[in-house]
Amino acid sequence: MPRSVASWFVRQAHLLIPLLIMLPVLWALLPGGLPNSADGMVHFTRITEIVSSWRDGILIPRWSLNLGFGYGIPVFIFGPPLSYWLGALYNILGFGPEAAYKAMLVTALLIGTTGSYRLGQLLLGAWAGAVAAVIYLYAPNQLFILFVQGNAPQLLAWSFMPWALWATLQIFRAEGQRDQLIYGGALALVVSGTLIS
Repeated sequence: MPRSVASWFVRQAHLLIPLLIMLPVLWALLPGGLPNSADGMVHFTRITEIVSSWRDGILIPRWSLNLGFGYGIPVFIFGPPLSYWLGALYNILGFGPEAAYKAMLVTALLIGTTGSYRLGQLLLGAWAGAVAAVIYLYAPNQLFILFVQGNAPQLLAWSFMPWALWATLQIFRAEGQRDQLIYGGALALVVSGTLIS
């Protein structure tokens, strides 16, 4: 490995901090079965319904053929689609249904935890970034959404908010186009995860 590549990896090693912070939550999600939450099974079912629609050639479904006691319902007109698409993508890539659902949850947590780390790091340094990531991930509301409420779309949508805040600070500091794109993309992902499709 060239020396410059090795030094780049050493400089980027701090980005593993959010993953280390997530280990207890990952350990809690590891056992078989879905988290016993109020809405978790609803979102799991909707992901499998998206996969079924994709296999039938319908990329952006509006009507769920298999839900509603076999009569179908227009759930995808009203349900925020982003988390369902992400879970379905994991399933299409070879994850089983349960693993795809959990991978979607872990992705949401990793996006938000990393964004919080970068935001804290930008403001006050690496230690503040680690504290911000811990506060984000282990806030009672966050754990409630994950393990009790089970609102996967909300969990994923709000994971982009730290990135929007980070990009806002970057825009005021440097006014770079890249930061403006990150800001716009993060806000669009927040909206697409929380509003109707």
